[in-house]
Amino acid sequence: MLASIPHVIIVAGPPGTGKTVLIDRLAARIPWPVMTKDAIKESLFDSLGCGDAEWSMRLSRAGLMLLRLWLETEVAVGRSCIIEANFDGAQATGEFREIMSRYPFHPVQIQCWAEPEVLVKRLWRRAARRERHPGHIDWEWAPLLTPETVTWRTEPIDIGGVLIELDTTDFDALDYDGLLDRIEAAIS
Repeated sequence: MLASIPHVIIVAGPPGTGKTVLIDRLAARIPWPVMTKDAIKESLFDSLGCGDAEWSMRLSRAGLMLLRLWLETEVAVGRSCIIEANFDGAQATGEFREIMSRYPFHPVQIQCWAEPEVLVKRLWRRAARRERHPGHIDWEWAPLLTPETVTWRTEPIDIGGVLIELDTTDFDALDYDGLLDRIEAAIS
């Protein structure tokens, strides 16, 4: 029997809200296994090839399924972990509750968001610089985004636990040390 219930830190939010930067800082401070949807998706691109927007979306769905499988594997053995993705809160709620019914864990969610105008600029810049794996084909869809059409905020996963809403509109104004202290307090 497991000695304690594991914690799961869930970093969520739309693309361009700084989830990867936050994950890197978390991983440097909290020595838990980390998995991200994009890491899985990029591995799928490398093994199966890149394609059009439909292919990228298919691999996104596969990446989310594999991320949930990885999460379930970690919590099944009582291991705390950190995950990151642009979860759809409504859809993910049932999936996470199902995992929690079999393997309870204490969730700590960091829900990242940014003002639409800022988010569009970030996504355009990221696409222009081709900062991510080419399989994401950011340069194809980013020019179509406007402050009116961009998803700038997503609903949290409704699974209880600690929820931290994080406005990442101004990266320079973020108190990462304070945020990490708050997360560490939640998992102690």
